[in-house]
Amino acid sequence: MKTPLLIVLFISSFFFLSCTADEAATTADPAKEFTYTTYSTGVSPQNTANVYDYAGEQHNQILENALLANPTTLLSSVILATDTAALANSAFVAIAPLYTGLNTTTVQWVATNSNNAQLIVNNSGAAAAGRTQLMVFLSLLTTIENYTYNDQYNAIATFEYKIINSPTLTTNDKAIILTTTSIARWAYFYKDDKDKDWGGLRNGVYGSIKGRAQNLPMAITMAVACGIDQDN
Repeated sequence: MKTPLLIVLFISSFFFLSCTADEAATTADPAKEFTYTTYSTGVSPQNTANVYDYAGEQHNQILENALLANPTTLLSSVILATDTAALANSAFVAIAPLYTGLNTTTVQWVATNSNNAQLIVNNSGAAAAGRTQLMVFLSLLTTIENYTYNDQYNAIATFEYKIINSPTLTTNDKAIILTTTSIARWAYFYKDDKDKDWGGLRNGVYGSIKGRAQNLPMAITMAVACGIDQDN
């Protein structure tokens, strides 16, 4: 059993290596080191400290309805199911009134480059410091892949807290990273709570990163489509 303490040490070590001296001192402040300990499976995976928490929630809603449409393994079918589910979601339409749909080429690009995380991150639109933290986060996801959801949630929420309070990351970098962490946190919950055989999380996160370079709605639908495509 991996404990939340080990997760915090894992995250802290990466931040120490990747931040400036001033930022390392800030993140090492004992008042800012914590884990969430009240989570249990079956409770909403919300983290209200992340202002992009709704991205993950909408991702799960759209994913659920897209899968209910039972798309074939054809990418065109996956994209149609995803876009249809997105445009039927009033919360999504509210943030994306001009949404024009997914691009087959872009979704396929994620699948083709799914073994090159650095290339995915380099296409995120983030600055150098933001790209570094995205790579830290992807390493964290690999580490916690087989943890209980309680520990996965603790790890991601602790990472989010550090990103939110980073004095060196730009507003744009934080938006890109926190959208990605929100979608990952909710996707892990979907895998744990809804369908233990759903395996599309990795490419879904990559799709989120690629889509966020364009805008937030595209991050959501790209995550859904790339996740389903991977699962197929």
